Amino acid sequence: MEEKGYRYGLHKVPGIGNKTAISLLQKGISARELFEMKEERIKALLLSMQAQAFLDYRQKTDLEKEYEKLQRSGIKMVTFFDRDYPAGLKKIEDPPFVLYYLGKLPQKEGVSLAIIGARECSAYGSAMAAAFGRGAAFAGINVV
Repeated sequence: MEEKGYRYGLHKVPGIGNKTAISLLQKGISARELFEMKEERIKALLLSMQAQAFLDYRQKTDLEKEYEKLQRSGIKMVTFFDRDYPAGLKKIEDPPFVLYYLGKLPQKEGVSLAIIGARECSAYGSAMAAAFGRGAAFAGINVV
């Protein structure tokens, strides 16, 4: 499996947030190495709760199968360390480790509009977000 699949797995571990994931990989450890690492070394690198969550995830999850499922879904992902990760996001205080997207990433130049809503939005909220997004996209605005 490619490194990106292991990064996907790292992102899915409960309790390991953006800062921890980015910090680990900035130390020169690949996500693949983390998934192949001995338990003692994992415990030395992470806080105890994070280490246990990682070890549980690694043991219980068929990461290759989960990553293949993501790829088949049509959802794409870009990680903080990928060339096409938006440069502007790297400048914020707590950048996301992974971005999931449909379609294509926003153009580097141009106006972008983020539509943010509730995780469990109403049917009306969903319809309005789609209408606003569609209108902005037709106007040439990057919709995030």
